[in-house]
Amino acid sequence: MGWPCNDIGGDFECQLGRDSPIASELASWTPSAFSEDTSPVPTPEGYLREYPGSGPPLVLVGEILGGGASWSAHAERLSPLWRVSTVTPLAVVHAARGELPPLSWGIPTERQALADALLEMGVWEAHLAGWSMGGAIALDFALTFPELVRTLTLVEPQVRWLLRALGRETALEREETEWFRNLVDGPITEQRLGEFLLRVGAVAPGEEPQQSRAWRLAWANRLALRSAWGVAAHEDTPDRLQSLDMPLLLVRGDSTDTLDRAMVDGLAELLPAARRLVLPGAHTSHMTAIDRFLETFEAFLQQTA
Repeated sequence: MGWPCNDIGGDFECQLGRDSPIASELASWTPSAFSEDTSPVPTPEGYLREYPGSGPPLVLVGEILGGGASWSAHAERLSPLWRVSTVTPLAVVHAARGELPPLSWGIPTERQALADALLEMGVWEAHLAGWSMGGAIALDFALTFPELVRTLTLVEPQVRWLLRALGRETALEREETEWFRNLVDGPITEQRLGEFLLRVGAVAPGEEPQQSRAWRLAWANRLALRSAWGVAAHEDTPDRLQSLDMPLLLVRGDSTDTLDRAMVDGLAELLPAARRLVLPGAHTSHMTAIDRFLETFEAFLQQTA
């Protein structure tokens, strides 16, 4: 099971050679470059999709390749009872246009963009959920603006900073972070994209990535993979987690990879009041087991509706 195809983006050819000026700038990126820009970001076209509904606001933040489309099946089923909006992170919006995000791009940039978008919508409190990179954005938003978050749902959020802060960084995590770092420079080829999809569990081992449902949209947005290292390099501190006093749901698959499991389980240790949901499947378990996920998710939301 992969991301559903939609009309975000469209195919483009934007592969930079190692000798290009932009590639040279990208090679000089450092973790700090991904964590300093908190200036207001205008909401661009393609960032937000609103679904018809009259209930409480529910914001679903997408991941690094599918963007908001990765939540579209959930949004369609939730929208009659909720005012649902799906968010395509700025890194994906830029990629769909064949562009790179600003060199100052980082999780704080995405956090501020989300805050600006909610302000434009006139939303002062919302249920918030995020998957993968979207989970990292949703968590950072909730830590910074807890008064704006009614409930928080994190589906396998990319919080590698937590493993480092807890002294649980492994050789595998270091190798994978370096692999992400290498995506900053050089073309995003079919081989690289296919390896990424296999690494994150978007396609099953042994499945041909190019034949998966994830491929078309992932290929259209492939330039967003240059931002993967910025997500992995993002830093925070576990002490900030104590400010999360809203109801919290943590979700992972029962066969997800070692790193995703460690990140969710690490959050659960530090947030003992959080509700936990383990679904059959891997990184995309909330999609492959969508009925079970939505049953638990809606019950969780309705507790505070």
